Amino acid sequence: VLGDIRSYRSASRLPASNSTRRSGKHTYGAPTPMPALFKPATESEEADAQLLATRRRVPSRRLAYYGSLAVVVLMTLLLAILGFQASPNETAGSMCTGSSSKQVAVYFGNGCFWERQWAYFNVEQYPPFSRPAEQATALVGYAGGTGRAGATVCYHCAGGCSSDYTELGHAEVVQVLLDTNKSEEQIRALAANFFSSFTGPDGARQRPDPMDIGAPYRSVIGLPGGASSPLFPQVQQANAHGMLLVASQSGHNPDHPNTVYVYDTAAFPFFRGERYHQYHSNFFWSEGMPYPSKYIHELWRTRCDFRPVDGCPEGSHH
Repeated sequence: VLGDIRSYRSASRLPASNSTRRSGKHTYGAPTPMPALFKPATESEEADAQLLATRRRVPSRRLAYYGSLAVVVLMTLLLAILGFQASPNETAGSMCTGSSSKQVAVYFGNGCFWERQWAYFNVEQYPPFSRPAEQATALVGYAGGTGRAGATVCYHCAGGCSSDYTELGHAEVVQVLLDTNKSEEQIRALAANFFSSFTGPDGARQRPDPMDIGAPYRSVIGLPGGASSPLFPQVQQANAHGMLLVASQSGHNPDHPNTVYVYDTAAFPFFRGERYHQYHSNFFWSEGMPYPSKYIHELWRTRCDFRPVDGCPEGSHH
């Protein structure tokens, strides 16, 4: 009705004339008198109609507003929940690993522990381990120097702090847990990978990265009982290139070419490395590089045993 009223009001403003103006097929002349049934709306009546139309639109606008607000709130809550679940500091029970009465801890070290952790992580995926990626036990850390189990051992501290692993005579190592019912097969698999990572001729074997030189990068193996361990014969069997195996009673050993120090894990325990060192990308090109995002990011975030070390500074994870 308003449309008809407005059309009539516009038409009523045309000049009255008997002449006509043609446009296409349509002929325009004097306005046709409005039927008595329809009367022009007054200004107040038109205002009332507009107000009524506005009031009818208000509920729909409010509904759209509150609907949008609800969507924003729900999305915010969802993101918060997802962020909480993926928080690196939170634990995920199904991905927690830890030693049990049915497992025994050993460690290996020969150069930077980043590359070696990736290597043993992969060894654990296959027989005789056959562990899902979420249940791999390889941890980077330090061993072979001073300190009782539970002491604080850190990576390089600012100002040469007393807990710096190099000041304490430790080497970079990777710990792996063996299943007691498969310990001989599993130590053999780890030792085979360890010795095969060296390169060069017999008598002059070099570590995976030849630039890893010095006591912190010395080659070591830690076994329960050291060279007296029932697992040691498996290590000797895997030593295909005849590297020199030296049973160390004092620790703090220097770096000698073609030499592997063997430690008793009771006398020289493993000290877990900082969280940012775990599942870290290596800085030189090696087998498997670049490491997959699942390893560096997804698994790293969900491991409950990858937690900060009390008293040690944390760095950036790559």
